[in-house]
Amino acid sequence: MCDKSSPRYKYRWSYVWGADHPDRYQVKQEIVRKLASTRGKLHQLGMERETSEKQLLYLTDLSTRFQRLVSLSVDAKYGSDAVFDNMQLRLATLISERNATFSDELARHGQQYHFTTSKNSVPTDEDLPPALSWEMVESVPPGTEATFEVRKWADCGEMEEILHAQESLPVANGKSIALWLREVYKSSRGFELGTFDSSILGTTMKAQSTKWTSIALGYISDVVTIVHQFILQALDSICPEQLVKSALLSVLMDGLSERYTKAIGQVRFLLDVERTGTPMTLNHYFKDNLEKW
Repeated sequence: MCDKSSPRYKYRWSYVWGADHPDRYQVKQEIVRKLASTRGKLHQLGMERETSEKQLLYLTDLSTRFQRLVSLSVDAKYGSDAVFDNMQLRLATLISERNATFSDELARHGQQYHFTTSKNSVPTDEDLPPALSWEMVESVPPGTEATFEVRKWADCGEMEEILHAQESLPVANGKSIALWLREVYKSSRGFELGTFDSSILGTTMKAQSTKWTSIALGYISDVVTIVHQFILQALDSICPEQLVKSALLSVLMDGLSERYTKAIGQVRFLLDVERTGTPMTLNHYFKDNLEKW
């Protein structure tokens, strides 16, 4: 039997009955911290989901929170929620930056040949070398041309099959566009008097806009990637349960893939409208400048 007068006996029972103990305060604080952490995790799990009604309420709550994030992100109201410290959730900003890059890239490098504004740069017949050909005008020594990449964002794993692959394109050719246009005209003229065959416009437009397809498809692929990454990050922020998030994403993917494919198809349609057939414009400056020549 234990001697009740021993220090060990007194120490044990003083701890059980709540007497002061050297480690009692630290143990209590640790329990409080773990309890708070557990309650926080329990709160993140959301409401109980024992019945179908409670499961429906839980999914409704998730959809409401997701829609709130979408609205705040599209309106760029990032100060309304700390979740926007994650830059991938700042959807409006990311899309705006990509739009600006697309606009600048298309303006500087979208054409096959640079346009010139100086009248002195327009060559005369004496400036034209004999037997000028497209290959001669377009040729650039291998390894000397500058290039740019059409994609700025890495593909999402689920979207690789529908997105445009990364592609490097040369910048706009610095050769004289006037030389090339004269060669196109000389190789296409017939018996017309005082004018030229309107089909030449379609030919030159299609050649000059060769890079539009890759640039535009690279742009829309990046937009799809930005939107899809936003969806993934938003689901992470409102649904910490990996199984629930995976199930939701599995349900959403069919609809998302259809919308992404439709967006890319719309870009292809616009490219086809702009680059094939007979060009048309309502800009009166085109006719005014045409008459000067």
